[in-house]
Amino acid sequence: MDDEDIVRMVLSRVLEKLGFAVDATRNGQEALEVYTRTVASGVSYEAAVVDLTVIGGMGGVELARELHHRNPSLRIVVSSGHTDSDAMANYREQGFADVIRKPYTIDEVKKVMASLAAPGSRVSPA
Repeated sequence: MDDEDIVRMVLSRVLEKLGFAVDATRNGQEALEVYTRTVASGVSYEAAVVDLTVIGGMGGVELARELHHRNPSLRIVVSSGHTDSDAMANYREQGFADVIRKPYTIDEVKKVMASLAAPGSRVSPA
């Protein structure tokens, strides 16, 4: 989930190249809607990548709480360019499994995702 079109598009393509099925959304509310609809259809998610800050919408911390309420074992990665934020510095305390700092590199995304989910798995609204 990322509110910036170019970031969402690039990250989706990188994840797809790494072998993941991706559902990309603009904000937390849209992510929850897609997540709920997809899970109801019988498809499960192993991981989610969420933007920390979304202008005018639900951001990563609130979305992570909502996703964990629905699936406590979902591995959630927080993503941001605001590296000095508390959520980025103390991401585990905020309920995140890992962090990807913007701008990302393919190698960084690959390393983080390899520790969280197997290629071929679905990545929740990223």
